Amino acid sequence: NFIMHCYAYKQNDNEASLNYLKYAIQTESLGLAFLRLGIVYGYGLGVEVKWTHAMKCYMKAEELGSAEVYSYLGQTYRWGYDKSKPDFNKAIEYYNKGVEAKDWRAICGLLDLYLYSYTLDDAQKFLDSLGDDAEGIELLYGEFYRVKYQKNNCKCQDDFKHSVEFLEIALNKGFLEAYGKLASIYYKLDDIVKAEEYAQKGYECGDSLSYPILYLI
Repeated sequence: NFIMHCYAYKQNDNEASLNYLKYAIQTESLGLAFLRLGIVYGYGLGVEVKWTHAMKCYMKAEELGSAEVYSYLGQTYRWGYDKSKPDFNKAIEYYNKGVEAKDWRAICGLLDLYLYSYTLDDAQKFLDSLGDDAEGIELLYGEFYRVKYQKNNCKCQDDFKHSVEFLEIALNKGFLEAYGKLASIYYKLDDIVKAEEYAQKGYECGDSLSYPILYLI
């Protein structure tokens, strides 16, 4: 049933996807199935958004050992939902659980929270805690210097150079989301040719971060 859900989801058949998920949670003790059902209700994929249902599914997914659920719990508490105002402490707690499990989405989510809701020093400490050998560290440092450069009104050329260098390394290692981040940097600099070049390559590779840059251009 869960495999059939995955197939229906890829076909954008929300109704069939939901039905297969409901069958799956009744017959299979899969944390991932509960996570996906939580996402369906949390994002309103073919159904009305129901945060109470979503959170129950997320909690069940955690109970069944799903490491992937921590990023969604962190995200939910970061932004708040109908039963809770934004709670950064809770968000960090869940994100950190995901970080400990080496969940990439949780790592990116926690960095984003530090970058935009705390200080650059907090973000730097978090990156340092991951270690230089952490998978995807170049992409994370590229994002750190990109945000730092933009927060300082694009005045520090060293931040610009560091961001581009790290993001180019990330690209060479297969992290395609670096295309959108590089396009964003060059768009901010009004270098439309470079911005379009990276955004177009990202678009062709399916990088969702590149889409809005192409739209703006």
